[in-house]
Amino acid sequence: MKNIILMLFFIIDESIYFSDKIMDPDYLTFVGLGYIFLVFILPGIILGLITGFLGRYISKQKGRSTKEGFLLGFFFSFLGVIISLFLPNKN
Repeated sequence: MKNIILMLFFIIDESIYFSDKIMDPDYLTFVGLGYIFLVFILPGIILGLITGFLGRYISKQKGRSTKEGFLLGFFFSFLGVIISLFLPNKN
């Protein structure tokens, strides 16, 4: 557990340092773009997939389209899951 906490602090510290240099054109190399992907884009995609499948599950339980629930969850994250919860049942 201690290693995970130290790793999270390292990522947060590096992202703060990186945010100061992001506007420097010399710093945006292939490695810098990979860092942007790993720290900012990939977690967003993973969160979108998690909330998308959660929205899909909720829509399936309500008898609605699973595609509708997935898209709401993926694009609107937790707000989309909440919207899926409040949509009326089709059963």
